[in-house]
Amino acid sequence: MKKTIISTLILSALSATAHAGAFVEASAESAGKQGEANNTIIVGYDFDKIGSSIALEYNKKRDFDLTAKHNIQITDNFSLVPELGYVWKTKHGNTKDFDIEIMPGGSEYAYSGTAKQVNSDVIRAGLEAAYSFDNGIFTSARYRLETGSATVVEGVRDRGDASATLFNESKRSTIGRTDLTVGYSFDGVVTLTGKAIHKTQIGTMKDVTGSDSATDYEAKATVACLGPLAPYLQIANKDMRDSRDTTFKLGAKYSF
Repeated sequence: MKKTIISTLILSALSATAHAGAFVEASAESAGKQGEANNTIIVGYDFDKIGSSIALEYNKKRDFDLTAKHNIQITDNFSLVPELGYVWKTKHGNTKDFDIEIMPGGSEYAYSGTAKQVNSDVIRAGLEAAYSFDNGIFTSARYRLETGSATVVEGVRDRGDASATLFNESKRSTIGRTDLTVGYSFDGVVTLTGKAIHKTQIGTMKDVTGSDSATDYEAKATVACLGPLAPYLQIANKDMRDSRDTTFKLGAKYSF
């Protein structure tokens, strides 16, 4: 009787894991002209039986990034995917410096110096609509809100070389992100995808950064015929406010 119970538990566990699987993904991205090289590692779990997944990502630009998704299959070809995410900023040095020049009203002195933006943890919520055609073409559209607080500190210097702090203020900052994706699967051998990413600053930080929107483009080729291993190459063209930059990312995903 005891052996029968143990055998039943083992079979139940194997049956459950057949509908779920862990995965790990690692990638290395080139520095580009204005950025720095970035390495990323992701560990996650797909719950295929219920259509959910969870993933934890780490890289030195975004620190720890936890994302949970759930696939709602409307028809055989159409699905909706809501998602929630949280980004932990483990480094207090996540700052951006901007050159500024201020002419106070009624003053004969012009102030110049730097403005520093310090970003907090970020909460994300989004919804994706995806459709796959029977001929291998697939497409999706996602809208996501990313919200957090941003503290702006302006350290200024006047003509007399005396330093001062103009203000130190924390404000809520929200970014609206839209992803449009189209792709094609070549009979399970290679999958090609192209993506346009548009980000709009909804919060109040655009007066410091000098820009309230940006559009990036990505092209990705993934090898899909190596079983649990899926290596890929991605090329991204990024909006750097005053110019554009191109980076290359080489990575692989392994599903257990």
